[in-house]
Amino acid sequence: ISIPMNESALIAYNIELNSLANVRDYLVPFITNLLITTSNSTILQSTSLAQLTQATNQLTRNTLMLVSNKCYELSAALYAMFEKISYEDAQSASNQLFQCASNILN
Repeated sequence: ISIPMNESALIAYNIELNSLANVRDYLVPFITNLLITTSNSTILQSTSLAQLTQATNQLTRNTLMLVSNKCYELSAALYAMFEKISYEDAQSASNQLFQCASNILN
């Protein structure tokens, strides 16, 4: 059976897209289960989530829900510690949380 070039390219693209979505589905639960202990952990986790949610077409509903809940937890933790941490740390974490939220909403 002969498959037109455009169709075979689309099939290959969908396979790659599903593969990358599976990788994100695998990684996100590890990050969302991490404890929030310090401003550095908040920055690290929010940065990781912002990076993982950049490619919005590779996110499943389950991944979006997990990331959304974790971003909320990180925001609440940041709010609780913002008077005890440096301005730069608060700014860095909040910028990453805004980016993560923006990625989720796209």
